[in-house]
Amino acid sequence: MNPVVIHIAGWAGTDMTRLLEDFRDANPGSIQLFTPTRRGDAFNARTVDWDSHAAVALDELLIWEPASVVEAVPALERYAQKSGKQLILVTRRVDDLARSGIELSSEPFWIGVGAPQPYAELWYDGRSVRCSATQSR
Repeated sequence: MNPVVIHIAGWAGTDMTRLLEDFRDANPGSIQLFTPTRRGDAFNARTVDWDSHAAVALDELLIWEPASVVEAVPALERYAQKSGKQLILVTRRVDDLARSGIELSSEPFWIGVGAPQPYAELWYDGRSVRCSATQSR
């Protein structure tokens, strides 16, 4: 499965950031990871380097300055759709995208961290970040 948007949701302390950092470090060129340094940081979409990465990940999506992500996420999704790339969004709750006013044109592939759910796996094939879902482990 090669979704346009991958939504990772889980409560604080479930190592979502570490999951992405470890994945990025093990797979150079796979993910450009953006994490806010403090609450209210504005996300600058001009710093995204789609040419060097298969996916862009926005960690702690609701910690960013709200207007900056509400504006940037749909534009990033459109670019990912037309270029065959992926957009990874990380929140605490599965309904945080809708609650924050972020509107997507595609259905995200949801990965829940730290809760009973089907087991999902990410891998990088050298061009794209891929997903698969299997039964719970």
